[in-house]
Order: sequence, then C-alpha cells, then structure tokens
Amino acid sequence: MNETLKAVRDSVRVSKGEGSLPIILTGITCDPPEIFDLFDEIKLNVVADTLVTGSRYLEGIVDEAKDSLDALTERHFKRGFYSPIHDDVFKNAKDLATLYRTALKRSSTST
Repeated sequence: MNETLKAVRDSVRVSKGEGSLPIILTGITCDPPEIFDLFDEIKLNVVADTLVTGSRYLEGIVDEAKDSLDALTERHFKRGFYSPIHDDVFKNAKDLATLYRTALKRSSTST
C-alpha cells in the first residue's frame, strides 16, 4: 500500500511549496488507523474528510434548550452529507470539489 500511495503522491503536481500534499478522505472509515502513519511518511496531509466515522461526529451543536431527542435529530440532519448513501452521485462530486477548494484556501492562509 505504501508503494501505491507513493506512486499516487509522485504523480500529483504540487502547485507551490515543498510541504505535504493536501488530501480529502471520503467513504465510510479510514481503517486501520495506522494508515495515517503512512500518510505522514509520504507527506500526505488530510485537510478534510467526508468519512462517516470522521469529522461528521464533530459537526454541530446540540441545542440544550430543546427536547433531547428533537435536538439530537436536528443536529444529525444539519451535518454534512453522508458520502456512501446519497441519491445524486454528481452532488457528492461537487460537494467534494467545494470542500477541497475550501480546505486549500484555509491551508494557504494559515501558512
């Protein structure tokens, strides 16, 4: 797997800088977690994700003033899209492209 990741990394032209290549993960999970060590080794930087078991868990705040079930349901439906189950594959691609552009802007202003 490491050799495949290196081949992918080497095939991507980085527009500026010598640092890590920003990537976005999509799907259900990134398993095993040791894969992140491989990313570090070959300088791939996960800047965002649409993983079901990724940053979606951190999105949104539960309104404590509302009924618990209603508040949790509202939070759930305000989260980002769930990549593997969506009725429009083109929407997923557009959303990923937007997420990537946003992540690139964020990473370029923070350095």
